Amino acid sequence: MAIPLANTAEESPPPTKRLYDTAAIATPPGYRAELVAHDLTYPVGVTFDAEGTPYILEAGFAPGEAFTTPRVVKVEPTGNVVVVAEGENPPWTGVAYHQGSLIVAEGGVFHGGRIVRIAPDRKRTVLAAGLPKLDDHGTHAPAVSEDGWVYFGQNAVPEQKDDGDASHTLGWLQRHPEFGGAVLRVRVEGGQPELVAWGFRNPTGLAFGPNGSLYATDNDFQAVSTGLGKEDYLWRVDRGRWYGWPSTSPSFQRVSVERSGMDKVPFPMLRDSRPQGPPKPAALFENRGKLTGLDFSKNPEFGQEGKAFVVELGGSAASAKACGFAISTIDPKTGTIASFATNQPLYDGVESSAGGGGFERPIDVRFDPKGEALYVVDFGWIRKKGDTSKRSMMRSGALWRIVRDPDARPILYQTASL
Repeated sequence: MAIPLANTAEESPPPTKRLYDTAAIATPPGYRAELVAHDLTYPVGVTFDAEGTPYILEAGFAPGEAFTTPRVVKVEPTGNVVVVAEGENPPWTGVAYHQGSLIVAEGGVFHGGRIVRIAPDRKRTVLAAGLPKLDDHGTHAPAVSEDGWVYFGQNAVPEQKDDGDASHTLGWLQRHPEFGGAVLRVRVEGGQPELVAWGFRNPTGLAFGPNGSLYATDNDFQAVSTGLGKEDYLWRVDRGRWYGWPSTSPSFQRVSVERSGMDKVPFPMLRDSRPQGPPKPAALFENRGKLTGLDFSKNPEFGQEGKAFVVELGGSAASAKACGFAISTIDPKTGTIASFATNQPLYDGVESSAGGGGFERPIDVRFDPKGEALYVVDFGWIRKKGDTSKRSMMRSGALWRIVRDPDARPILYQTASL
């Protein structure tokens, strides 16, 4: 059954056409940004077939209970953009490519989280179903290992306002108050999901490093009034390990239920009393812009080999503060963080507020199969409806890529558009 388009974004189209200009994006010397596709609706992920053709995932869901049809679109070598898959269980939250098929994570606002394999003939096989996440912070980030396991994240607690009040008025939370925080896996052929690790709050991005280790980005105490600051993390995910949520900050500070604000949330928490506490994160982001997508550079010709590339989505759209809206690198051996791609200082902040035509809401990153270009998924405009509810805009998303260029002169390239 199709999901009704109640309170949809179609009712409020963008008042103006979004501006795109690669010159507004600052990159290190020897790199340049290119615009690959635009006019996308709620794009959240990208993957590639064996030939390097991009497949873009459109979620079909956005903040403010805005529903559309979730789908995957293919950017052909000619520049044409075609729809290759559609669904009825939004949001679609992540995508991976494996041996000719697409692996899609469905958050499942109404019908529950699922991991689905979509064959080239569009035949679908459900690999895992009934996942206990039915919200906009649900099943996420499929990453396929070389030995045929699909790893994915299950998020924990809803975000809270800065005053510590949980977002109880969100539609999904009223429908389904369950939550969990873990990384799981299932075979690419399907079967019973297995628990890999738990104690995460929001493991949004998953990727395998050059050494084969699994890493995850995690939004932890970011939206809870704990007095500990806003902390996001890059973790190395070890099987059977507990990562601290909700009773311990990974900075090794014990947090009581009352101090964490979780006493205001009307549902139980799963806790682990292991005395050793959580492991040390590979990197700690304090007071930054909410980590989401993740990938690793594995090609010396691109540079930054072995480093993680992470997305900082950014804070409130109503804020002019330049926090996030950027791509950063992390050395997983040292935890050193460095800026890689961000809007030019003249246009610091989201594009819609600062102008210039650069990043609006980068949400995912992925290297092409050869590791020659870093692709950046840009969700697009997020606007306020009234005083309390965020409202997202259709056809304002984009796909960028960053490539090596000795001249590094920013140029606006011909792009594909839906």
